[in-house]
Parts: sequence; C-alpha cells; structure tokens
Amino acid sequence: MKTQLMICIALLVAIAAAATGAATVAQEFSEQRNPSIDGRWAYGWKRQLNGDFQAFTRAFAVSWWNASVTGWSMSGEGPQHGSHCCPYVGRNRSGRQILGTGARVGKDDVWFHPGASGEFAVVRFTCHSPGRQKVVAKFYGAGDGQTDVHVSKNNTEIWSGAIGGMGQIREYQNAGVECYASDVIDFAVGFGADRVYYGDITGLAVTVEPITEGAMDPRRQ
Repeated sequence: MKTQLMICIALLVAIAAAATGAATVAQEFSEQRNPSIDGRWAYGWKRQLNGDFQAFTRAFAVSWWNASVTGWSMSGEGPQHGSHCCPYVGRNRSGRQILGTGARVGKDDVWFHPGASGEFAVVRFTCHSPGRQKVVAKFYGAGDGQTDVHVSKNNTEIWSGAIGGMGQIREYQNAGVECYASDVIDFAVGFGADRVYYGDITGLAVTVEPITEGAMDPRRQ
C-alpha cells in the first residue's frame, strides 16, 4: 500500500512538471522505477563516455551518516558499503544537510559516485518533444576526491570540467540545446585525473526547460 502511494505521488509530481515543461533532477528523482514513470530521467553507468548506457536495476534505501538516503546502484548497496556501492546515484531524503567524514551533501540533493574501475556514474535526461532547451547543470565536490564531470548529447560530449575536492563547483549553462524527441542528455562523473575513486562524491543539480517548442529545422545541431 505504501509503495502504491509513493508511486502515485511520483506520478503526480511528474505530471505537474510536464505541465510546466521544466524538469529538475532532484524534484523528480524516482525511487520506485528506473527510468522514472514519465521516462524523462534514468540512472546508470558507462564504461566509456561515448559507450552504452547501462541502467541500474537495483534500488537502495539506507542510513548514511544518520541520514536517510535512497538511490540506484549495480549491487543494490548504498554509499555505506565501500567499493560494493559504486557506481551509484543517490538522493538525500533526510530533510537536512549530510555532514560526515569526507562527505557533505546538501539538503534534498542528488549526488553520484564513479566506480572503482573507472566506471562513470550517469544521470540521463530524455527529451520528449522537439525544441530548444535551456540546460543548467551544477556539479559540486561533496567529497574530498578529484573527479571529472561531463555533459553529453546523444553520446557526444558538449562540455567537461574537473573538480579538485570538497566545495569546488563547476557549472554548465546553455540556452540553445536543440532536442528531438528521444534525444538524450547525459550528466556523468568519472574518477578524475588521479584515477582514484575514493571520496569522489559529487553533487548534481540539473534543470532542463524548453525555450521553444514545435517544428524544428530537420538538420541536427
């Protein structure tokens, strides 16, 4: 019964977001289904940035630093289980900031972590209608490690940055990302130039908002 109620709530949130056109990764985070009910968000991993996207199939709900967190991973383990956890995508459900040794995650934030063997953790957005999209993404160091962060469209990288540790922020903004229905925009994190995955907790805030809708030039940009 509780699960059915949560699914209904998630569906109502998705419908409300679709009505405004704006999509936000935290507000629409899906705990029950991957991809999400409306199909706009998916959580997974890649071995290479231009490689195949593999959606996580196992959800987790755990206590981490005395905070309630949920998410998706390969193993179904959460961030409290070391190398068994990663890669993963998580959401802070505690209603407060998470503060721990080598960890600082904002209230209600989504964050992700690459894998021990260099796997990229990926949050994927799927466009549902053609038009120009305003994409705003903020990546921040929520752990002590170094990471590389990326934005790709249809497996072609359009932006990248590096994070050197906790508190560092890298932002991507583009009001001219043109999408066709079923185009995908990926937000990814890797284990950085040091090639060490320890402490690579990386916060993610994303908003995708249509600027124009309707028919587009058939040439892709």
